[in-house]
Amino acid sequence: MADMTLIISALFLSILFLIIVIAVIFYSIWSKNKSSAESAELTASKAELEVANERFRIMLDTTPFICNLWNKEGAVFDCNEAAHKLFDLDKQTYMERFLELAPEIQPDGKSTADIAVEMLNKVFTEGSCSFEYIAQKLDGTPIPQGVVMTRVKYKGDYIAVG
Repeated sequence: MADMTLIISALFLSILFLIIVIAVIFYSIWSKNKSSAESAELTASKAELEVANERFRIMLDTTPFICNLWNKEGAVFDCNEAAHKLFDLDKQTYMERFLELAPEIQPDGKSTADIAVEMLNKVFTEGSCSFEYIAQKLDGTPIPQGVVMTRVKYKGDYIAVG
C-alpha cells in the first residue's frame, strides 16, 4: 500500500511537473508572438510617423511663404526652404545669422531688436500678432515683409510659428 501511494505521488508530481513545463513553453511562445505583434505595430506606427513627417516637410518646403519656428528665447530653430532661399543662404547659416537679416532701425524709427522682443512677447502672451517689417539680405538689400505669427503647442511647451 505504501508503495502504491509512493507511485501515485511520484506520478502526480511527474504530471504536475509536465504541466508546468508545458505551461512555461506555451507562455514563452505566447509572449514571443505577442512581442512580435507589438513589434510589428511599433514598426507600422514608426512608418506612419515617417510618412506624416515627410508629408509635413513637403508641404512646408513647397509653400512660397517664409515659415520660421521660434523658441521662447527668440531663436529660430527651424525654417522652410522659402525662408533661407529668399536670403540666398543655406538653412544653417540662415538660422545662425537670423539677427543680422534686418537693419538695426525699421523705417518707423523703432529698433528692430525692440520690435522683435515686443512681437515675440505678444505672440506668446496673446496667441498671435501681425506687423510690417523690413528684413535685409546680408549684403543690405532690403526685403519688405508682412509678418503673421501664431503661438502653437510643441513638445509640452509653446513656440511661435510665422
